[in-house]
Amino acid sequence: MAKGGNHLFGTALGANHRDGTPKIQEHALTEVAKVFKDDLLSGFYAGLAQGYLDDQRAALKEVTDSVDGSFLGHPVETVRQMIKDIDERGAAWLA
Repeated sequence: MAKGGNHLFGTALGANHRDGTPKIQEHALTEVAKVFKDDLLSGFYAGLAQGYLDDQRAALKEVTDSVDGSFLGHPVETVRQMIKDIDERGAAWLA
């Protein structure tokens, strides 16, 4: 969640040029975290199941670890965590 209405993660995913598989653009996420640091109301929520893009998990974890309140887990866990955080902090985020 961030102040304003712009989608911050439009450049966060791309395609691997060799085979067209999804590519997490961790440098784009790092830039968002830096540029919008004062406008972020929450951390980043990333859902990534084991066995899918495993070779990119460490880089994504590095980014989520660098942003306070971020969460990286299975997609179901991530949605549950986001719902919990919305229940606890949503009113402040939307104020």
